[in-house]
Amino acid sequence: MAGKGLVRYLPRMTRGDRPAIALTIAGSDSSGCAGVQADLRTFAAHDVHGASVITALTAQHVAGVDAIGLTEPDLIRAQLSAVLDRLPVRAMKTGMLGAKPQMEAVWEALERHPNVPLVVDPVLHATSGDPLTSLASAASLRETWLPRITLLTPNLDEARTLADVSERADEAEVREAIFAICRGKCAVVLTGGHHQDPGRCSDHVQLANGVRFMVDGPRIETRSSRGTGCTFSAAITANLARGFTLDAAIRSAKRYITEALRHARPLVAAGGPVAQLWAQQTTSTGDA
Repeated sequence: MAGKGLVRYLPRMTRGDRPAIALTIAGSDSSGCAGVQADLRTFAAHDVHGASVITALTAQHVAGVDAIGLTEPDLIRAQLSAVLDRLPVRAMKTGMLGAKPQMEAVWEALERHPNVPLVVDPVLHATSGDPLTSLASAASLRETWLPRITLLTPNLDEARTLADVSERADEAEVREAIFAICRGKCAVVLTGGHHQDPGRCSDHVQLANGVRFMVDGPRIETRSSRGTGCTFSAAITANLARGFTLDAAIRSAKRYITEALRHARPLVAAGGPVAQLWAQQTTSTGDA
């Protein structure tokens, strides 16, 4: 796809318009591959101003996570107030939330802003497998947050944990379980990156009213897949901030993440992040 591919499906904003604002509430990745850093690059790629609330500082590299320091809840509250009480945020997303005190601080702000669309990427582990969020936090998300969420975007492993199903359950059983707990509360996209199909990457979508559909794309084989879930959910959030319907936001984000994976380049031998700025990258290199 040429460098114009991204703007081809983003509506133009007239000169002089204020940019749409989206908020990411997530952890900082010191390697710049995932978390808040990936979210902000994704917002920028969609011509959306990104604000951020940092829930944790992590010492990460492409191969794993060395250390995590959770942000004090009062500082999370102060960050949220500074953004949500003073900026016209049109959509927001959460990533890594940490432990129960951090989640409670975020939840207080969400309750005060019930009309802002909320995308939740239920980050439980880094791509390397290192744990980032406690299982108690996952239970709180399942039991308390669902009616406030606009869209939940788990991968297969996250859906298994959130739905509290056995490790022996197959993909279809996990999908039905996560769809059952979300039906009537929020929409959910079960992302296809962890599925077994070697040629396709199909995401299964259920809207809050129970309507289901799939968004399909080619499976891109790459070592540079860090931040895939962050980037996909951030793209949906950016699209919602720009006024897309939820259906259109998901479909547009699927095209975007496919190209971000296609254009990803390794930072080191072990790999690197997806290419959130792929449209700018292809423009600068003259890729057609």
